[in-house]
Amino acid sequence: MPHWNRWEEGLLPAGAGIYTVNRRIGQIALVVSDQARSTAFYARAFGLEHVFGTSAFRRESAGTIQGIDNVASTTHWLIDDRELFQLEIFQFEHPRSRPLPEDHSICDDGYNRVIIAVKSLQETSERVTAAGGVINALLFGGQPDCADHALVRDPDGILLELVEAPELVPGERPARIIGLGITSPDLATTVEDMCEGFGFTPCEDRFRHGTFWQADGRLESEQTLQLDDMYLVVSQYRNNRARAADYRLADIGVMNFAICFLSQEDFADCYRRTQQIGMYSSGDPFAIGEVASVTYNNDRQGFSVKMFYLAKKLWGLYGFAHPRWQDRVTMKLMEWKSQRKHRKHIRRRAA
Repeated sequence: MPHWNRWEEGLLPAGAGIYTVNRRIGQIALVVSDQARSTAFYARAFGLEHVFGTSAFRRESAGTIQGIDNVASTTHWLIDDRELFQLEIFQFEHPRSRPLPEDHSICDDGYNRVIIAVKSLQETSERVTAAGGVINALLFGGQPDCADHALVRDPDGILLELVEAPELVPGERPARIIGLGITSPDLATTVEDMCEGFGFTPCEDRFRHGTFWQADGRLESEQTLQLDDMYLVVSQYRNNRARAADYRLADIGVMNFAICFLSQEDFADCYRRTQQIGMYSSGDPFAIGEVASVTYNNDRQGFSVKMFYLAKKLWGLYGFAHPRWQDRVTMKLMEWKSQRKHRKHIRRRAA
């Protein structure tokens, strides 16, 4: 069976060898208002590479998977140097995406920031502002004259936490996405769902989130979880702002993250486990023969977690690797069929 090797310094206990897992965070999805602008921002600021995209996610099956009626969107896929990881950037044609509140903060319930390790905080901050982002705060840790954290906003106001940790950024790229922050009204339930349902394990607060994100003393509790080389920082605040009652996945912000699996058997086992402990999906998992399975799951508090299995021969088609010419031709055909069916669906609804 293939494996991912947790080789980054500090992620393995002393004396450990290769750590073999059958699942990992393989995708983080954002919803933006201007896809071209956001794609250029993440490429320029953090060295991600835009490899492919699609407008095929607009048929009834896409709406069923995402739980969005009459959905129509385009998607860009950006990758780094890891195997089977991508940043997925959505722009929705329908429903129209609503912007983040102007006072959006880490105290708001839901996925509220992307955590990015950088080699140099100063150099990355300069690239962020040059690419159209905004520096909200520089945070100082061990040395009073040397910032090692920053809170920035992308062009849509999505929060990004930058952590100066060059040991987590191998190779030539200046940065690496290493996780998400989520604020929960019930931290214990979220931690239980992520650990029991998806296989996360609690770990130490290695990035001092409990120190930096106190929010004027409103932080009640915090727990960092780990799955392979990625982190999920779960926080609970007093007087947190709940998500709007009419919140939709199509609204601007961090949509969700995705757990990817190395086999359909593990995908199916995990899905059954999540349903047994009270999670729910908008429909049964969507499968393409023996080469792909996908569902948008929801934990017990309604936070979306995508699950997917994708055979390696499809990685180029769905933006996890550079597409071959066959992938480009196949995607053009998929888009034509999808748009044709979507137009028919719109006409039926209007009749």
